[in-house]
Amino acid sequence: MDISDIITYLQKEKERKTLQNLQKDFYVKVSELLKKYKKQLEAYKSDSKEYREVIATIDRLKESLSELINIRISKIINNTVLEVKEDLNIISEDFLEEEEKLLYTLIKKILKSYKENIQNKIINGEEIDINKFFSDINMNISLYQNKIDKKIVIIKNQLPKIVGPNGKIYGPFKVGDIIILNNNFAEKLENTGIGKIVN
Repeated sequence: MDISDIITYLQKEKERKTLQNLQKDFYVKVSELLKKYKKQLEAYKSDSKEYREVIATIDRLKESLSELINIRISKIINNTVLEVKEDLNIISEDFLEEEEKLLYTLIKKILKSYKENIQNKIINGEEIDINKFFSDINMNISLYQNKIDKKIVIIKNQLPKIVGPNGKIYGPFKVGDIIILNNNFAEKLENTGIGKIVN
């Protein structure tokens, strides 16, 4: 993964009306790429040519990434509105990253509840059920909070590269680094005093 990959994905997303398939764990990998570039800055003086080149690369990466995310969010929202309005299935979850699946599912459930408890009530001359609308939203958020299997961890002790339960290599990490890990791995780091889970 490098900046050229992000620019390629951005161009494809601009050219096509439908959501394009990103590589697995795309946003996690982009975050790791940004972290790598920021690490490179430590090797250069702030007034050096190399420092300015890395800063320019980071700025370009952030700009392209922001544009890509905004385009995908717009597609998700617009297509979800159409799905609820026409009772269609337009978006394939295979083309969504995990973070986007959460956004898509919650927006769809909120829109469906709005249509059922507010819009249809107005159209049929019935009393609007605001309490049911908010009850649906609160229930859906609670369900997804229980489904999220990752936690935010603050590193308390310096940690070299380690292999996680999924076989993925993590680190190295410095004291104060903030990372997102699956529940079991996060709890293991907290239990050993290496990290602190943020609730």
